[in-house]
Amino acid sequence: MKRTLILGDTGLPKRSNDLLEVSNRIYDGKKHESWLLAFSPDQENLPEGFERIILVQDEGNICEDARYICAIIMDLHSTYAFDAILIPGTWIGRMVAPRLAKRLQVGLVAEINDVKTRDDALEFVRTAYSGNILSGIAITSSPPIILSIKPGIFTWEQKSGVNTIIQNYTKKLQSPSSLTCVKRKQRPVSYDIRDSKVLVSGGGGAKRAYPLLETLAKALGGEVSVSRKLVDQGIANRTIQVGQSGKIVNPRLYIAIGIDGAIQHVEGLRNVETILSVNTHSDAPICSISDVVVVGDAKIFIEKLLQRIALENEGTIHDQYRGERK
Repeated sequence: MKRTLILGDTGLPKRSNDLLEVSNRIYDGKKHESWLLAFSPDQENLPEGFERIILVQDEGNICEDARYICAIIMDLHSTYAFDAILIPGTWIGRMVAPRLAKRLQVGLVAEINDVKTRDDALEFVRTAYSGNILSGIAITSSPPIILSIKPGIFTWEQKSGVNTIIQNYTKKLQSPSSLTCVKRKQRPVSYDIRDSKVLVSGGGGAKRAYPLLETLAKALGGEVSVSRKLVDQGIANRTIQVGQSGKIVNPRLYIAIGIDGAIQHVEGLRNVETILSVNTHSDAPICSISDVVVVGDAKIFIEKLLQRIALENEGTIHDQYRGERK
């Protein structure tokens, strides 16, 4: 039986489930085993849906040591011979994946955003040239297939009936982790637009109204995101950019204000329940995929919507769309 190993996302463990969807697509829904390598001090809050979870008792800095993680995967692969190894596209995953591929002497396809079948052969799709084109890559090397997956692309539909075996990894490797924590600093409170259920997103047409985006997002219990145009102009930070060269999001409500809707931006929207676009041009590409289109000035729209929200009973609109961030 085919067997896949998935490196757990230590930052947001529940995202590890989404990589199960990649495994399902690789084997076209055929029966296979999906294993998870998880780093946790206990067995609480482990993701569901895996046939087996290899649990590394991490009470230090192991989950941040790319060299040590790679050594554990190599040890597991020598015993269980995985057909595919999936790595989340996190900061630590980006260090583990190339190191692992080099040690196994196999190819690596990084930051994939789709899995397709062409002429009975697997094709992995990723962006290239700063997100301007999509390239399909076929792997011809012998197993295992090593992929890193861009966060937020795939969504796993929970299935019942999977009996998970939890196996503790207790082996002492010859080369223990050499990572030492010399100082800890409290990280500033911030948000990740991929976790937001409501996004108020601004594009080039919202430049004049940009200061109001935060006010509207707060009124709706959401967060602010932007298109690449505002990032390139230095108005917004790239951490809140939506699109192929930014982040992939799937909010319940996406309000696109002054966004034209180039394919690179639209590719950043996955499984969005409702898209509301505000644009002075009714034929803008974003309008063709929107559930509601408002033709008009961005600043005037925001001001009038804020006035309407103020007239509503407190919390009516806010509670309808607000999602608690984990």
